[in-house]
Amino acid sequence: MSRIRTKFWGGQLLRNLKIKEKKGYLGPFHDPLNPRMVQVGNEQALWYQSPQDLITGPFNLSAKEREEKRYNTQVKLQPDKVGPHDKLKDELVEEILQTDYGNVEGCNVMSKKLLRDLKLIASGAGINAKKIVTHRTVSGWQGKGKGLLQILWERGFIDENKIRSYKVRSNNEDGNMIPEMSLAHLMENCFNFDNEMSQLEFVCKSLGVRAVITAKFHGSMRRKA
Repeated sequence: MSRIRTKFWGGQLLRNLKIKEKKGYLGPFHDPLNPRMVQVGNEQALWYQSPQDLITGPFNLSAKEREEKRYNTQVKLQPDKVGPHDKLKDELVEEILQTDYGNVEGCNVMSKKLLRDLKLIASGAGINAKKIVTHRTVSGWQGKGKGLLQILWERGFIDENKIRSYKVRSNNEDGNMIPEMSLAHLMENCFNFDNEMSQLEFVCKSLGVRAVITAKFHGSMRRKA
């Protein structure tokens, strides 16, 4: 779960998690009458995809902010930020396919080539491998993964009167962690995230095979199916 960010994020789809009981799954600020919070016996979705989540969105956004930040938007860059950037692989492939070379090779072959090779091909075809970027993309929340703040709020671990005080790791003046304000610590102590099988193990189980932990190297677990 280390890939999950404080706010909504993109990445690998994570499965829903079952809330089996109150102890270890739900926090002191959980409201059993709040329909936006996850309840015992339900599954918590970790992505903004369900009809209910698409209506309610992030809990800390107003109705107006929720709509304004729902979809990806393009924001114009300041003049001093405008400049050349390398084109993405897909962009180069699309342009090369419009040339004689691309017509011969075809889309499947071109898509498998490395970016450095595509740049050489583009140069030979008179295609500029760089583009002038004038806007940046600001991601919207719809269809994205829920952040630490949202997941923990739905479980009742977030005090809404102190939202601004929460950080991935919150430290006091002496540099010591403040557990109740540290999102990563709170998440790690939820039963689902502490004891739940990994995404790899879950996928293997669904395929009828078992992922076996064989060794531990430099803080990462090696598994084999």
